[in-house]
Amino acid sequence: MARDMREVELLDGDEQTAPPDGLAPARRRPRWRWWVACGVVVAVAGLAAGQWFVDARERAVVAALARVDGVVPPLGDTVETSPLSTQEVEEYQLADLDLPAATVTAGADGSRSVVSSHVGADGQPLWSVPVLAPASAGASSGDAGPSDVSRCVTGAGKDATAVCVVSDAVLTVSDSVPLLRPATTTKVVVVGTDDGQVLSTWATGPAVAVASLPGVVLTGYADESSRVVTVVAHDETTGAERWRYTMPLSEGSAAAAWGIGRAVYTVGDLAVVTDEMAMTVLDADGRVVRDDLGRGDGVAAYGYVLDGALVVSTMTRSGEATTTVLAPDGDPRSDRVYTGDLMTPVDDGSVPGLVLTITSGSLPLAQQMGDESTRPGRGPGLRAYDSATGEELWYARLSTNAGPTGAIVLRGRVYVTSTAAAVVALDARTGRRVWKSADTGTDLGMFTDGRWVYSVVHRPLSSDDAWLVGWDLRSGAERWSARLPDGLEAVTVEGHTLLAIDFTNGRSSHLS
Repeated sequence: MARDMREVELLDGDEQTAPPDGLAPARRRPRWRWWVACGVVVAVAGLAAGQWFVDARERAVVAALARVDGVVPPLGDTVETSPLSTQEVEEYQLADLDLPAATVTAGADGSRSVVSSHVGADGQPLWSVPVLAPASAGASSGDAGPSDVSRCVTGAGKDATAVCVVSDAVLTVSDSVPLLRPATTTKVVVVGTDDGQVLSTWATGPAVAVASLPGVVLTGYADESSRVVTVVAHDETTGAERWRYTMPLSEGSAAAAWGIGRAVYTVGDLAVVTDEMAMTVLDADGRVVRDDLGRGDGVAAYGYVLDGALVVSTMTRSGEATTTVLAPDGDPRSDRVYTGDLMTPVDDGSVPGLVLTITSGSLPLAQQMGDESTRPGRGPGLRAYDSATGEELWYARLSTNAGPTGAIVLRGRVYVTSTAAAVVALDARTGRRVWKSADTGTDLGMFTDGRWVYSVVHRPLSSDDAWLVGWDLRSGAERWSARLPDGLEAVTVEGHTLLAIDFTNGRSSHLS
């Protein structure tokens, strides 16, 4: 194909047209310089636009991370402290807990009322319902409190309900031994938490524990004379007994203390009955699903609910910890069993399914000194698992004598702190160390604002001067630092609020 060939006129070196008389010849600037100048301007503008885009994206990421539980607002150039009262600290600590919307209070005359956990503008509970008359001769007035044996839990069967066991029993402690004065009256009360309307109520036998399944209320009691724990399932509307389950109280367990804490609780459609050394899982009809948890010589176990699953932590006399996450139906073949104690880090979800555990303790001195070889995967460190398969992904030993005390999962990395280093950054998928801070750690706290990761260090190391240092997430370079006021050393995060603890008086302050 014939091309349209055009003559190219070279501008540099052309003959100049003669200027008018009396004027000096005008110098023509080469046009290529204009093109170069324009190109530079366009390049600079492109770089500026690119940087603006990067900065905007970073701001968007930080803004999204600010909604992750445990991420605090960015700190200023200096640290501002605001002392907090004990009540304010408790409010911060309780703010993110899934507490029932009702509680039981005791009057000076020994009466009991179910009251709303929420207060109005006047600072008073939104509603209050008297449910137990003043104390009889068997229970003197004014010596019982809501933390004894009366309590409420969130109802599982209906929206906006609370299920309460109300009793005039009194729990006391003498020479560190718990003593339970038996109740003269015990009843179950189901209330609507919007307005305090009593939906159902009935008298029941002795009960110091309560839990809720859909349509069912569970009450429990431990008898000292028979050394037997009894759990009774009641119809939530009529109070009629549906079934009951009994189990022996473990040796060494105090019957009077059995109801303290969560002796009976539920997860999904399963009920969990516990004491100090044993744990039994029942289905909604009272049939035993699991009774193999925490039993055995020298094994202590406790359970808790995390993300809708029952988690059981066991510890042997030798200090070896194991964490078991039960399958929703209780089938042991679908359990996830992990070595170490489960960590619940600040997690932005950048590595879905990542489970972290910590193994504590220390290696024998001969292994610390290198005189004896260390078996792979032994000693204090951090382990990562795939929650879908239970497969161990990697193990990272951070020190020969101390395991990590805190972890943050952020942007595909795991940031941990220990006495060995203020911060160590690991690739969350491989466990490979990316960087390690120069400062030795203090075990006094680590947190993030989404931009950097912060930790407490002593500078100089042997001094009592505590500093907050912000480390670059990618490189580990120090980006920010500020000295904490005298007395403030340990830091902790409640929700999105950064708190510091004064070891000299035990009081807390808000940091910003």
